[in-house]
Formats: sequence, C-alpha cells, structure tokens
Amino acid sequence: METQNMIAADITSRLQILDTLSNDTLFGSYLNVADPNEPNWKQRFFDSQAMYDRLKSIKQVADPQG
Repeated sequence: METQNMIAADITSRLQILDTLSNDTLFGSYLNVADPNEPNWKQRFFDSQAMYDRLKSIKQVADPQG
C-alpha cells in the first residue's frame, strides 16, 4: 500500500507541474480516473465553486440519502 501511495503522490506532483507550465489554464480534457489527491478538484472537474454548489444542490434533491 505504501508503494501505491508513493506513486499516487508522484502523479499528483507531476500534474501540478503541468498546471504550472500551462499557466493554470484548465486542460481541455481530464484524466479518466479522478485523482483523489488533486488539490484543485472542484475547479478541475466542475469549473467553478458556483457550478459545484449548483450540482450539489441538485444531487441533494434527487438523492437526499446520498
């Protein structure tokens, strides 16, 4: 499990390097599997806090038990 955690941390740090090189411009696509260590996950997958909040409120109505 420790090796797996080290690999995950390495991938996360490499993606952060790509973010820096791209001047924090959002990528045109995203990885097939979300990185649970992604520090900016709301921005990466939902574009903005407002969009995340809107989708979260819809989910609470559609699936209140969640």
